[in-house]
Amino acid sequence: MLDRMLTYETPMAEALKIALISFSATMRSNLAVGLPVDIATIRSGVSDLELIHPIEVDDEYYSELNNRWSNALRAAAAAIPLPQYASQPEQELRS
Repeated sequence: MLDRMLTYETPMAEALKIALISFSATMRSNLAVGLPVDIATIRSGVSDLELIHPIEVDDEYYSELNNRWSNALRAAAAAIPLPQYASQPEQELRS
């Protein structure tokens, strides 16, 4: 996900959002990864941290991000046509 969405020109706030989406995806797929997560940002050539923020279970932004990302993924998947070799989703696929 990070490779597909981040570039060197990505603004810091957008990069942080994308990183949180990546964390969300990882947490959904790997039960060993979970909250809390501490976020820290630092800009190239600067020695001080720009932002330090803990993401806890009750973090409103992170909860909203999770919900929106799940909905967006479902919508994106629904918008992509089924493979022509699997046009009948209720039937079992044969190899």
